[in-house]
Amino acid sequence: MRNKKFTLIELLVVIAIIAVLSGMLLPALGSAKEKANCTNCLSNLKQVSLCFASYFNDNDDYYPVTNDKYYGTSNTTDPWARKFRRAGYVGDARVFYCPTLLTVFDPSILKDSAYNHPDGNGGYSTTTYAYNGYFGGYIDWAGKRTIPKNTRVAHPFQKAIAFDGMIVNGGLLQGTSFFSGSRMPSNTNFWSEITSPHGSKNLRRLDNVHGSSNIFYADLHVETRESANQYNVVLTTLQNLKPE
Repeated sequence: MRNKKFTLIELLVVIAIIAVLSGMLLPALGSAKEKANCTNCLSNLKQVSLCFASYFNDNDDYYPVTNDKYYGTSNTTDPWARKFRRAGYVGDARVFYCPTLLTVFDPSILKDSAYNHPDGNGGYSTTTYAYNGYFGGYIDWAGKRTIPKNTRVAHPFQKAIAFDGMIVNGGLLQGTSFFSGSRMPSNTNFWSEITSPHGSKNLRRLDNVHGSSNIFYADLHVETRESANQYNVVLTTLQNLKPE
């Protein structure tokens, strides 16, 4: 018996079926990967919240400073995340990086960062969780602020401490370890450093992004909330970013 050979038409039909199935499966796979990244990001923030808890225990419940601008210098190379690692609160510096945001960064951004060089100097300023300067004692446009105690924060379940953060520097997207309390000059309906990348169809946009943000709150719980980068959203109004 002779082996049956595929005709050209049959081969084209098979290729078409494969293409249709691929078109159906790839979006689902992409969605599953993004959900996994969001979950991992939330897990990272939970570890960050535990670092804060350790710091409170060692420092009479005071919040850490955001960076050394609090002390009157222009130095931003020794921010809170680096201090946490040097204190032994965390072993792997990669917990300070959101896996979703890592997908849009240029490799040059990560080259000298704490992601690849956790023991280096200066690499922690581009971590992707922005620490709220209203709690960390320094706001760029307002200067030095009194650092609060965690036990004296009003409505701690509402007050955002750290969240997904991203900025543009030299035309390249990068993370930021610091929230300055300012809004975007190009669109004041959005915060400058807060980003909502999870589930967004355009991660490279800093405004008009309708995804979700992962947030760590003053009572140490973490959660995913939609459109937290928008200025007029209740979750991240100015009142919910201040300790009082």
